[in-house]
Amino acid sequence: MSVATLPRPKKAEAAPPEEGLAEMSIRRFTVAEYHKLIEIGVLKSGDPYELLHGWIVKKMSVNNPHRQAVSRLYRWLTRNLSDQWYTFCQQPFTTGDSEPEPDLSVAIGPDGLYDDRKPGPADLALVVEVSDSTLITDSNYKLRLYADAGVEQYWIVNLVARRIEIYTQPRGGQETGYQSCIHYGTEEVIPLIFGTSRIGSLPVSEFLA
Repeated sequence: MSVATLPRPKKAEAAPPEEGLAEMSIRRFTVAEYHKLIEIGVLKSGDPYELLHGWIVKKMSVNNPHRQAVSRLYRWLTRNLSDQWYTFCQQPFTTGDSEPEPDLSVAIGPDGLYDDRKPGPADLALVVEVSDSTLITDSNYKLRLYADAGVEQYWIVNLVARRIEIYTQPRGGQETGYQSCIHYGTEEVIPLIFGTSRIGSLPVSEFLA
C-alpha cells in the first residue's frame, strides 16, 4: 500500500473531452434531452455512449484483460456484499448534467429502490473504472466529474501499472478532485470501507491476476 501525493487539482472543465471540438458548431445536451434521444430511438439503449458534462461521448471498446477484471470484481462484490448493497455492472447513474456508465458501482440497497429510477451520487458508496486505454480519461476527466458530483469513493483499476487506486474525500468547485489517494499492489488486501463501516477485505490478486 502506498499513499499517493496528489497534484493540485485542475480547475473543473466544461469543454468536451475531444480536443478541438470546442471550435466546431456543436451543442451540449441536458440529461432530459439525452433521455429523449434514447426514447425516440436516435440513440438505442445499450449503445456505447454516455453523457459527460452535457457531451454525448462514445465509449471505447474493451479488450479481454479489461473484461476479465470487471467480471472478477463484479463476482467478488456480489458474493461478499449483503442485501444492504446493490452492485451495478456498466450501468448509468445520473448527476445534474451527466449520465456516466462506470464499469462497476455499488449503491445503497435493496435493488428495488431503482425499479423506477437510476441511482444518483447520494446513493453510491463506490464507483469503479477499469483502465488501460481509458486511463487518461478515467484519471483526469472522469475523476473530476465524479468528485464534482460528490461520489464518496472512486477506484481506478489501473491495468497498466497493475494496481488499484482508491480516491476518497471528494471536493467540488474551482479545485475539483479527491483529497486522498491510496495505491494497492497485487500482493495487498484492500479494506472495503463504506462510510464509517468496514464491509470486508478484498485481495487485489483475486481480480488483478
